[in-house]
Parts: sequence; C-alpha cells; structure tokens
Amino acid sequence: MERLLAQVASLGADEREALLYLLGRQGATLTISDVAAALSGSRSGAARARWPAALRQLVRRGLVVQAGSGRMARRPSLREWLRRELAPHRPSDEELDEALAVVLRRLAAAGPGTRGR
Repeated sequence: MERLLAQVASLGADEREALLYLLGRQGATLTISDVAAALSGSRSGAARARWPAALRQLVRRGLVVQAGSGRMARRPSLREWLRRELAPHRPSDEELDEALAVVLRRLAAAGPGTRGR
C-alpha cells in the first residue's frame, strides 16, 4: 500500500487538482475544455494549455481513462487502477474499498495545488 500512496504523493499540483475535480464528478466524462473551464475559468488560451499535460500524465499513470466519442473525454479510473496495482494479491471487494478510501483520504489531505505528503 505504501508504494501506491507514494505514487499518489508524486502527482504534480495540476495532476492532483484535475484528478480531484474528476473524482468529484464521479460517473461523468469531461473534455479537456470542460476541465480547463472549471479549473481555470476559461476554455481557451493559456488557461486551457496547462490542463492537457496534467490529464495526459493521469492517463499515462492509469488514474484517468480516455472515453467518449473520439476518446476526447476523460473520466477517473482510480478503482480500476487500484485493482490492477493490487492484482498480485487478488484483493476482495472489501479490501479494494479500504484501499480506495485510504488513497482518497491521501488525495484530499494533500489538496489541490499542494505537493503530496
């Protein structure tokens, strides 16, 4: 579990902020423009330019997946990520729920725009 928490703690401020935003809209698939507008107040220019890199990193790490038409939308996949990372241990649903709660607490404690602990 410490290895997983270290991965979460290594997220950059923009990555963490984008992930927290997506997690707060569980079940929704949002475009990069949607995320940029919500987090920066604009869908264009420099405000929009910073979020594709953060979302790309989250996809690369497996914490967010591409979805929707043309795979332009993003949705969180934290539970799926945990299931993959814990696969060698074959976690039960209860263990997976516990691990998810720990990771969410760690993310919330770090908060958006701060370095993970």
